[in-house]
Amino acid sequence: MTVQTNEVPASGVVPIDQMFGDDEEDTILLQAMAARAQEFILSLSFCKSIRGAYFGDGCGGVVALF
Repeated sequence: MTVQTNEVPASGVVPIDQMFGDDEEDTILLQAMAARAQEFILSLSFCKSIRGAYFGDGCGGVVALF
């Protein structure tokens, strides 16, 4: 489960729930990439939870910085 706070940890990033792409398709692809990234992080043995998730930039289905 992701717990997000109101504090943004770096300039130029937004909370995942405020992420949007260039169009609806791009946004959907970015949301899917964010979900996969969170699943990967949570699959690591040393990770018990994710305390915050942020989006920096990206192109849906190609590359993204979370």
